[in-house]
Amino acid sequence: RDGQFYIAGLRDPLAADPQSLLSGTQVDPARVHSQWQFYQSFEPEFVLKRLTASLTPPKSVRLSIVEDR
Repeated sequence: RDGQFYIAGLRDPLAADPQSLLSGTQVDPARVHSQWQFYQSFEPEFVLKRLTASLTPPKSVRLSIVEDR
């Protein structure tokens, strides 16, 4: 709209910052206006990060993803 881009959607706080994805493109970040709503993804990599942060396992314990679990 009027040379500006307006984007809205869901964003997991552990996901890449959408604004940072504009670097290397020909889109001027000043023309992009975004509004993100918080949600927590069930993607295994994000679940693993959340579990590690909340459980704080000792160095002898390693959490990992096996077949998307």
